[in-house]
Amino acid sequence: MSTFEYLLSNEDLGVSVVENLFINHYMPQANGEYVKVYLWGLKYAAASSHVKTDDHTIAQALGLLETDVVKAWEYWQQEGIIRLIPTADGAQTIQYLNIQAMLLSGRPQNKAQTDREKKRTQMFFQIEELYARPLSSEELAVINGWADDYGFSEQVILLLVNDCAKRDIKNFNYLSKVAKSWFDSDVKTYDDALDYLSENKLRWDRYFEIFKYLGFHRNPTETEQKLIDSWFDKYGCDMQAVKQACDTTASTDKPSIKYINTVIKNRSEENSAESTEKQPKKAFAAKKKSRHRLTDVHDYDFTELEKRWLNKTGGNDEASD
Repeated sequence: MSTFEYLLSNEDLGVSVVENLFINHYMPQANGEYVKVYLWGLKYAAASSHVKTDDHTIAQALGLLETDVVKAWEYWQQEGIIRLIPTADGAQTIQYLNIQAMLLSGRPQNKAQTDREKKRTQMFFQIEELYARPLSSEELAVINGWADDYGFSEQVILLLVNDCAKRDIKNFNYLSKVAKSWFDSDVKTYDDALDYLSENKLRWDRYFEIFKYLGFHRNPTETEQKLIDSWFDKYGCDMQAVKQACDTTASTDKPSIKYINTVIKNRSEENSAESTEKQPKKAFAAKKKSRHRLTDVHDYDFTELEKRWLNKTGGNDEASD
């Protein structure tokens, strides 16, 4: 009888076979750290001789917490593609199952897991229909991250993707920033997302109206958004007052949001310090209660304000638009 051995002195030169069933159906929905642990263990399972290691060593190699490694094994066992078998010495044997053979044999599936997979798959299908193309594995992983890390439901994710698509935004780096913004704003449920979008729409309508008035053909930067928000939230402007401030840039070659912000800020400070009966209050009336109490609003000569500003800055507009 012959015994066969395959000698390999450097494991870096070896090969671990990953089933496409795992890549297509298990990996996209899993936490990225759990995938790392699965693949690391698969390398050992595929070795020609038995390899012994422990969760602590694996955690160090992957830069994870040991508890994350334990959770990963438990996750994959719940998924039904590995078995954790305790041994007499208190350790365990981790058996990797052949997924294709397991499915062909009719493995019973957990109903809750099956329902979750169906919802997630349907969500992916709807996004692909919206984008008119298949999602890449990287994009699938990003979307799964929103669900796993932020706790977003499929409904919330679809709302996020659709909202960005309406603004012709499909770049996943940008979408990830939006998802983080939603999470940081404590968006947890579908209703939370609707409320957030309603407030966000009001702000974006303002941005676009102001930028259209100024002749800008681009989206506002994050800094510009914060400045514009302050005109309404901090200084209590209405759109008419903002447009009057925008008119002060008519004589400049390069209209600037920073310049307009200075005009509005100066005007607000002067409104608080002076009073006159010549100015109708509606010209600088607040749509919502401001943290600043604005009273006795004046008529202002915006051309004069512009001259003052240009003299103060030496005629140079700081902003770049």
